[in-house]
Amino acid sequence: MSWFVAATSLAVGLAVLASAVVFRARGPESSAARLVLLLLIAGLVVGTASHVENLARSGLVARPELPLGCNVFWSALVIIDPVAALALLLKPRAGVVLVAGIMAVDLAVNLAVLGITPPIAAQMAYGVLALVSLRIVLTKVPRPPGKRAPAANSPPPADILRRS
Repeated sequence: MSWFVAATSLAVGLAVLASAVVFRARGPESSAARLVLLLLIAGLVVGTASHVENLARSGLVARPELPLGCNVFWSALVIIDPVAALALLLKPRAGVVLVAGIMAVDLAVNLAVLGITPPIAAQMAYGVLALVSLRIVLTKVPRPPGKRAPAANSPPPADILRRS
């Protein structure tokens, strides 16, 4: 098991270093936004490593005593987590919304099936980080060019449709 901890630590270090290089070249100017994005990426790498280890050890159904849907969801996180990390790098505003959604579903599944355990408590802390990151990233990272927020005085879309 110590090889797994060493490999995970190396993977997290490399992912954060590579992400920092990308953010320095083309990332958000806000240091707060860069910090929370790097922390979210690190957490996703740890999650990915954990799910890869479960797959290697037990296959697609890591916990056969638990519902199949939960096992499929946990196995799918091997793909979902790295995609979310990539989204944080390439499209931070969309990525942070994606991560908050993933964490909401992950925590709901884990709490319903496993209850509160030390690993779930750590996930809860990461979920809080994802929520805090939503506010930081959505206010500090500008929208891409050509993507404007609706004007304050424009009617909601439903009103536009009713006037036709």
